[in-house]
Amino acid sequence: MQHSITRRVQHVASRTLARTTQRLHFHDNDLIGAIKRGHHELAMRIIHQNLVRFDIVHNNKTALMVACSANIQQYDVALLLIATGKSNPNYTEKQYHKNAFSILINSYSSSIYKTQLKKVLLALLATGKLTNIQYYCLIDTCTLIKDENIALKMLATNQIQIPTMTELTRENLPAPLFVAVANKMSKLAIAIIDSYSHHGYPAYVSPYDQVTALLLAINYDMDNVALAIIETGESNPAVNSLLNNIINAIEYACYLNSEKIALAIIATGKSNPGHVMNNGQTSLFYAIYHNNLVIVNALLNTRQANPGQINNKEITALMYACFRKNESIALALLKNRNESCNPHYFSQRMKTNALMIAKKNGMHKVTEEIEKIKLDIIENSLQPKQHSKYLFSHKYDLADDTYLSDDEKEDTNDSKHSKGNYDLPKIKLPEVKFGKYYIKDTSYSKGGKRWTETKYKKKV
Repeated sequence: MQHSITRRVQHVASRTLARTTQRLHFHDNDLIGAIKRGHHELAMRIIHQNLVRFDIVHNNKTALMVACSANIQQYDVALLLIATGKSNPNYTEKQYHKNAFSILINSYSSSIYKTQLKKVLLALLATGKLTNIQYYCLIDTCTLIKDENIALKMLATNQIQIPTMTELTRENLPAPLFVAVANKMSKLAIAIIDSYSHHGYPAYVSPYDQVTALLLAINYDMDNVALAIIETGESNPAVNSLLNNIINAIEYACYLNSEKIALAIIATGKSNPGHVMNNGQTSLFYAIYHNNLVIVNALLNTRQANPGQINNKEITALMYACFRKNESIALALLKNRNESCNPHYFSQRMKTNALMIAKKNGMHKVTEEIEKIKLDIIENSLQPKQHSKYLFSHKYDLADDTYLSDDEKEDTNDSKHSKGNYDLPKIKLPEVKFGKYYIKDTSYSKGGKRWTETKYKKKV
């Protein structure tokens, strides 16, 4: 009995539908009414038979906008409307400034037919009629829909309204290039750089953690994107991110041993290679860790690499190179008897210095270079400095006038430089032999304080 009633109802409904579609006159809003009420088959017949205008607006919405809305989701009807070429996809609501495309983007998260929704988006883009695509549609396509193909086609229309940097800051929106890299869309990132140049804002810095598109590209191993960002000349490599011990682009490239990227960043001249992170380390430490002599030399050539930096474990870059038994890097740090690498630093925590480590690890050339630097220091200390009245220019050298000329001795006898004005009794300490020179330590005391000064004298 029930089956019989059901068949009768279906028969009556189909006859009613047939009669309805056979009417000669339809109101223009009948299509919108059919879509809203869920009369799917009626809506499809109206479109197929071209019984009404498809671009008519009712209650500030077109039939296409109604079909795409989150509470209707009749995407097959929307596809059919788009195929007719008469659906007016650019019509925008006056109150909310939304069109069919933006309605689809907004309804993606709540849609249960996501695959069909994407087909409608692609169909709209394929018409080539879309204009004035709102910028948030690109952001949501990358972050919510996560479809690089749709984003690329959207970009190809050249109709995306990208705000100015001031507007991005005011609205708290990320830059387009940053969005692409953050979502690991390398093709989109390259397309943004090629199509929009500086309007992709490669110098944009995230206000939350001070991250740039370049840092993200390095982090995600997107080498081609990172190099393209650097080539724009607006990569902002010196920005210190709040992530990972306050790290910048050159430090991160060295940390990951990305040689091409590191060299490209250094070549910009804006890399800030001497920046010290929270752990006390610079880019040099990471380049040494990876035994990358090419990066080490490039960093040292900038003359801003801060090679004498002591990290939180009281280790210098030279000590670290000696610990890792990398003689070529250690010699690069000591090149031209360079004292900037802090070769004589003694770590109280480690109870050692670079020379002791080099000797222990059998690094003979390194040992020789460090000892040559010591001899250079001694020789330089024996040379009178220009405009210096006293040979060693120590604060209390007046106690010993051995190296002063007769005129200078007379100058020390006035009231200002009188020996009697300085309470500097000498305490002789044992002399330490050192090649052609001997080291003479003299201890002074004044006002209850004691200190020791070292003088180097040539053997006779």
